[in-house]
Amino acid sequence: MHTVLTPIARVALTALDAFGATDAATAAKLLDLWSRRAELTPADITAIVTRYRPATNDQAASDIPPIGIMRISAPELPELPGCELPSAVRIEIYSGRSGDGPDSLDAQVYACPDHSAPIMAALTRAGYFPYLVPGSLDIYRTCGYVYRFPTAGGAA
Repeated sequence: MHTVLTPIARVALTALDAFGATDAATAAKLLDLWSRRAELTPADITAIVTRYRPATNDQAASDIPPIGIMRISAPELPELPGCELPSAVRIEIYSGRSGDGPDSLDAQVYACPDHSAPIMAALTRAGYFPYLVPGSLDIYRTCGYVYRFPTAGGAA
């Protein structure tokens, strides 16, 4: 469960995003430079820094930046909720269904525990077939992050 941020901690998180913080180490360094740093409690600082991924090279295999919410640009997909907290699950988005299972894997979305059900409901209402992938994630993504496969929609 994630800690609820105090108002000043939310302001700090916004400032860090504006400063371009992408990992925990950078966030901690930038907090020390922030003019309102003295207003934060140790609990605030911990809650803020843990919102960022560890400063490791676990993203090397990915060509998609992990910070922020990337929305699918195709108009046929619904707007999906997301809070930018670390995700806990991956949901595959299938566009068609024939026979016993889905046809085409078009995209995937990452979600925190609070947003997995609303995301799946929105996709189902839009006529897609979401599938909650079991198991732990092997990559860091934020809640609401969507990756659309280059071949989505039948493109080859």
